[in-house]
Amino acid sequence: MKIHSIKTAVFLFVFLFFHEVDAQFDLHRAHKQARPGQVKNKAQEIILRGDAYWNAHERLQRHNGLKPYERWKYVWEPYAETGRDFNRAILNFYEKQSLQARSPQTDDSNWQLVGNTEYTVTGGTEGKGRINAIAVDPSNPHTIYIGAPAGGLWKSTDGGNTWTPLTDQLPAPGVSAIAVDPSNSNIIYIGTGDDDALISPSLGVFKSTDGGQTWNQLGPNNLDFVSGIAINPNNTNIVIITTDAGIYRSTDGGQTWNLVVNNYFRELRMHPTNPQYVYAVSSDRFYRSTDGGATFQVVSNGLPSSSNVTRLVMDVTPAAPDKVYVLAINDDSFEGMYISSNKGQSFVRTAENSDIVASQQGWYDLCLAVSDTDPDMIFYGELDVWRSTDGGNHFYQINQWHTMNASYTHADIHFMKFYNGKLYVGSDGGIYVSQDNGAHFTDLNDDLAISQHYKISVSNNLADQYIYGGLQDNGGIALNNQTWNIYHGA
Repeated sequence: MKIHSIKTAVFLFVFLFFHEVDAQFDLHRAHKQARPGQVKNKAQEIILRGDAYWNAHERLQRHNGLKPYERWKYVWEPYAETGRDFNRAILNFYEKQSLQARSPQTDDSNWQLVGNTEYTVTGGTEGKGRINAIAVDPSNPHTIYIGAPAGGLWKSTDGGNTWTPLTDQLPAPGVSAIAVDPSNSNIIYIGTGDDDALISPSLGVFKSTDGGQTWNQLGPNNLDFVSGIAINPNNTNIVIITTDAGIYRSTDGGQTWNLVVNNYFRELRMHPTNPQYVYAVSSDRFYRSTDGGATFQVVSNGLPSSSNVTRLVMDVTPAAPDKVYVLAINDDSFEGMYISSNKGQSFVRTAENSDIVASQQGWYDLCLAVSDTDPDMIFYGELDVWRSTDGGNHFYQINQWHTMNASYTHADIHFMKFYNGKLYVGSDGGIYVSQDNGAHFTDLNDDLAISQHYKISVSNNLADQYIYGGLQDNGGIALNNQTWNIYHGA
């Protein structure tokens, strides 16, 4: 009888475990639900969940979400096996060396870039590297910042023609959130970590007061990513951030932080003209603040049930300040486009009912942008870019990941936002900008070195002549007799 009970318990555990992962494998869902018990750490439990799912599902189907998971596993499996807390180890080293006080100008490591920052692909499509965040200086439209999950923060002062890296001396390589103080362009906040693929670790928020030349680490600590930063334009000491651990608020320019809501957040927006209203979304709930982010309440009026949602994205626009736009998916299905006209108090679903979700990795690449001049011009990005010109009632696909034409932006859209009438897109291939609502896109990738190399091979005998590298979703590069070649395209 005792043996039978043990077998029954084991069977029940296995059944429940596999039943739980039988839906689309969502790396963020697994990360949020992981509660290490008998395993060494969260990474090891996620790997157990992920491997169990993929052992029972089709692995070779295109855009099924396997590749982002395998890339994450490749990076974090060594730490899963040892049980080390990678974020804590890096932060300890950072604090011990007091790198906050070191200027980037004192770098004596003597590293040199050997790969080309400009190239032409003769076969297939092209791309440079993944971008998670883009920001344009509110005081200067020619100054652009981008955040790469493995390439840090880059700055352009000429509209994206040339770029300069600003965080090479920081120990956290990934940047997923950027905010420029609207009253002082020298003050910049960045949120570290990779909020889409969870590849790079986070050390919280960094702040620069000299235009990105030097940085101070502000916390909060023990995070895996910072996904959004909002600065109150009426009192720029008030800074709000969304993270995997919750919503934090600072009233002293980031020196101290108060945890306002404990949940897993991916999106943050502030009302375009009234900073008392702040909006955030977790994976399945919409949150609204009416007191400048000091408190938040869940709003469900008109929105789908959380049991029917696995990811929410949102946006606001100065063209209709009181409107809030929310797009919902349920695993690999479109759940609906919802719009509030009363500062997020209630929502109404638009007429779009077609399944416009093209892949099974909405947890990885999903975003929404509304024109800053036309509140009915809405863009949705996932595998490709879709556009609505009638307030979200109908969406039409405007490009395809495998076709390099005028509207090409590379596959997997992670960020979209309008600045000064221009639509900026951050994808797995880099930064793209459109001045005609998506009819034409121009890439601003020259001069960037943000490709994610997973493997590099160098000749034993002729190391300066033969180098090969494999990139995330951007093919590979090969140095052969002093000439760089791109193969397989993007």
